[in-house]
This record gives sequence, C-alpha cells and structure tokens, in this order.
Amino acid sequence: MDAISLKMNDERYPIAKKNLLLFSTGKTISIFGNVIFNFALGLYVLKLTGSALSCSMTLIISQRLEINFETGKMSV
Repeated sequence: MDAISLKMNDERYPIAKKNLLLFSTGKTISIFGNVIFNFALGLYVLKLTGSALSCSMTLIISQRLEINFETGKMSV
C-alpha cells in the first residue's frame, strides 16, 4: 500500500493534487454539459412534436442511457 499512496512530504504530492483538481473540474464541467444537452434535446423534441409525452420520454430515455454508459451496462 505504501507504493500507491502519496505522503504529504512526498515531492510528487503537489503534482498529484493539481492533477486531481484538474480531473475533478473537467468531470464536473462534463457532467454539467451532459445535463444541459439532455435538457435542450427534450426542449427540441417538444418544439418539433408539440407533445409533452415525447419530451418527457426523451428526457427519461437520455438519462437512462447516460446511467447505463456510466455503469458499463450495454442494455436499456
């Protein structure tokens, strides 16, 4: 376990901390972009069809697919 962990006095600690911050920031922006895209897709379907049912189904299916891709499952 000592080979994997970074101690506070390790010279690589600031670099690892910076990398973790960059990764976390990028992941947060990516998730926010996915949410905005799915919402905009639902509004676009609502504008095209005029059906609230189609809009809600689009939102439900897009969220379901996103959960499946994040967990690695391939079936809906």
